Amino acid sequence: MKYLLSACLIAQFSMALACIIPTGNEPSTILFQKDKAPKSFIIKTKKFKIKIDKQANGTYLYQSWGAQSPITAKPSLVIKNGTVEYETQGDRYYYNFKNKGYDYTVVKEFGGAKYMYTLMVSDKNKNTVLTEDGEIVNK
Repeated sequence: MKYLLSACLIAQFSMALACIIPTGNEPSTILFQKDKAPKSFIIKTKKFKIKIDKQANGTYLYQSWGAQSPITAKPSLVIKNGTVEYETQGDRYYYNFKNKGYDYTVVKEFGGAKYMYTLMVSDKNKNTVLTEDGEIVNK
């Protein structure tokens, strides 16, 4: 009787695992798992300092300043209601914001030993108008 019960439990456990093992056919971009996205970070590019903050309602806030301005100053641009997506292939996060016909995307990508950041801005026709690499800063 013990062996029969053990065999049944092993079979059920194996079936449960088969249901959650990825097949490789899943889409590579999924809505981000909320517990892994950073709640706040600041990057500096050649022209800008950009602060991304997760809001209480689950959306993200984009604030930017000139590269030489302190973040204690009033931001030159504020965009609310941003979203984040996670791409499993390549370990990339896309923080997406829309403002006056422009799309602002901050890409956080794992590159070897550390994360790399890129700001991309495109117009309403999806033409890229700005691409700048950045790095994490404290202020």
